[in-house]
Amino acid sequence: MPALFDTFSRSSKELDKQLKAKLEKKTKAKGGKSNNLLSRINTIRDRVAENLGEYKDDYEILISDEEVKAYFDKIIQNGLCAIDTETTGLNFFQDKIVGICLYTEGLRASYIPLNHISSIYQTRIDNQADLDLVKNEMKRCIENNVKFIYHNGKFDVNVLETFLETKMNCPYWDTLVASYLITNDKNQRSLKDQYSKYCSHLEDKDKIDTLSHFNDLFDGLRFDYVPIEVGYIYAARDAWMTYKLYEHQKEFFEKPGNEDLYKLFTEVEVPLIQVTADMQRTGVAIDMDLAKKLKDEYDGKLEVVTQQVRDEIEKYEDKIIKYRMVHYNSKLQEPINFQSPEQLAILLYDIIGCVNPDKEKPRAVDEKALKHINIPLTKAILEYRSITKLLSTYIDAIPAKIEPSDGRLHASFNQNGADTGRFSSSDPNLQNIPRDGGIRCMFKATDGYYMVGADYSQQEPRVLAHLCQDENMINAYKSGRDLYSTMASLAFHVPYEQCKEFNPDGTTNHEGKERRSRIKAVVLGLMYGRGDASVGEQLGIPVEEARELSKALFNAFPKMKQYIEDTKAAVKKIGYTTTLWGRRRYLDYITKEKYEYKYGVNRPVNFDPLFDSEDGGSQEVSQEIKDYYNNILDKANYGKRKQIIAEAEKNGILIEDNGYWIAESERQVVNSIVQGSAADMTKRAMVALYNNKELNDLGFRLLMSVHDENIGECPKENVKRVTQLLSEVMIAANNKCCVPMKCDAEISECWYGPSIRLDEEE
Repeated sequence: MPALFDTFSRSSKELDKQLKAKLEKKTKAKGGKSNNLLSRINTIRDRVAENLGEYKDDYEILISDEEVKAYFDKIIQNGLCAIDTETTGLNFFQDKIVGICLYTEGLRASYIPLNHISSIYQTRIDNQADLDLVKNEMKRCIENNVKFIYHNGKFDVNVLETFLETKMNCPYWDTLVASYLITNDKNQRSLKDQYSKYCSHLEDKDKIDTLSHFNDLFDGLRFDYVPIEVGYIYAARDAWMTYKLYEHQKEFFEKPGNEDLYKLFTEVEVPLIQVTADMQRTGVAIDMDLAKKLKDEYDGKLEVVTQQVRDEIEKYEDKIIKYRMVHYNSKLQEPINFQSPEQLAILLYDIIGCVNPDKEKPRAVDEKALKHINIPLTKAILEYRSITKLLSTYIDAIPAKIEPSDGRLHASFNQNGADTGRFSSSDPNLQNIPRDGGIRCMFKATDGYYMVGADYSQQEPRVLAHLCQDENMINAYKSGRDLYSTMASLAFHVPYEQCKEFNPDGTTNHEGKERRSRIKAVVLGLMYGRGDASVGEQLGIPVEEARELSKALFNAFPKMKQYIEDTKAAVKKIGYTTTLWGRRRYLDYITKEKYEYKYGVNRPVNFDPLFDSEDGGSQEVSQEIKDYYNNILDKANYGKRKQIIAEAEKNGILIEDNGYWIAESERQVVNSIVQGSAADMTKRAMVALYNNKELNDLGFRLLMSVHDENIGECPKENVKRVTQLLSEVMIAANNKCCVPMKCDAEISECWYGPSIRLDEEE
């Protein structure tokens, strides 16, 4: 290995030296500058030679056919291997694989260089592994069912499938996905962070610090430009860290009490990696004619509403002129730029004289503030913002994201994008695309296919009914009655028929609709972790009235109230919630005291009569002092509490007010269990749909998952059977909830387009 390293270093340096001299000669003749890329590469090489020489033998480069074959023989013998890929970018369609990183027990972590290029000639350099040989060896691993361990396997699977032109086996382990189940810390998801947090004891601190700093050298540099003799340490180490992190995670899952969590990981989350990878690779067709039509339509709307805003501003022309005469140094432009928060605030609050009820943000111009002001001008501005957001985020952006190689949109899916375990997506964010406005209709079925979507009906309320074990809620579902009408009937003490949205003749029952909507808002607020103030704002009623609605609901459904109280008490002891399928969400603040106390660093001794004169230097704040402050803080409003805490700090006592965060955590208890259980069920359904042999034989393929809806497409001739199977498989995914699930399947030409009735089609 040292000889190989030295050979690489010597030959590369000599070649780059010659090429650099030639390049500098050319650029100087043209009055240009020297090659910054080459200069940076040489800097990296020098830094590595200076600092990493002692670590180079911990890892190896595999280039010769014999070395590559021998390593893969060992992988197949072990049946288990950590794998990572180095690429030129994050688009697996357009970007190229640069190398493969491997680690299996009994050998050193290794790097197989495949497509490193010359920074001068932009061509593939020599002394790299044979591409066809590596492909064959990887396929041999697939045939022998080698278990691969990844960190963010969804990406690597797609990179490898593009490179190999064949399908990878389902991943065995993904340390990134496992980290979501083990901890909710979103800020420490990278491989380096996870390894540093859990496995740093495996190596000398100096080595970790040196290699971690070494990683920064490549920041912003495409990896195919990185010299092999430098990059192999960085690359091979990733595979080794992945394997060691896997060992730690496996040990955690095997501890008593973690059985359900491990089952969720192995039976749902790991198989889902392949599902999401395939969905991302498949993509979805986009109706470009509709996209252009929507573009023209919304551009026209924007022009109209822009003029409306201008017209509304013009109504205050006299006031604007007077303001400018007094405030000649004002930052107001001519005409006023209403897109500028600063200028809009001047217009609303200083010129027009509007008042924002939010005392903490009296000059805010966000959506909440503009809705509170509620004048024609603010209504027009809100509409303007809505249209511009639709244009910039979706109508303009979606066509621009189409992959040229296949003409389809490939959103990036994150199977643990939310704290509750729900799916998320980006480029674009499918979850946030509005249902109205026709934008979803841009997503269409492939020619010769129908789009088929199936979503759970009232999935989360059904889960809540199961958790509460409330007979009235359960019976409502079993009898086919509307849940919210049933709950409104019991809460308001009126007959069920007076809480329905429609009368028997089909006309709207306005009083019934109002009762139902109010109770529905309270129930959804409960499930989504919203307080009475938020529910009141949604319904347009005072917070006191919203609070009375909550009391009425709990009086009618005492088991719901008892479940919530018992669950909060249990979570306070252990610090996390658990879904029906074992998913955990850690709520750290829920276990804390409402007020936490400690002394300041430079506190004086015996400065306060509340201190015991003999124990003025104690490191622990006495219970007497805590009781004193607890008493006055609990009686104070928010502003007064801030004053009390500030005064205490002057006296050397630091008080942490956790009240808001504890309350927020308590609101998230039910939300985490209900939404998390629903997310688990939907994910189970996705895996079942993906693995259903009949659906596969019928040509069905998943395209998207949005909230409680799974959307796919299938050949038109098979749509009837696919639709039946879709509902059956999704309903069967529920094996924990006693309340029967209902799943509605829709057939259309596009997402959220007009439903196609099979009898009409036939």
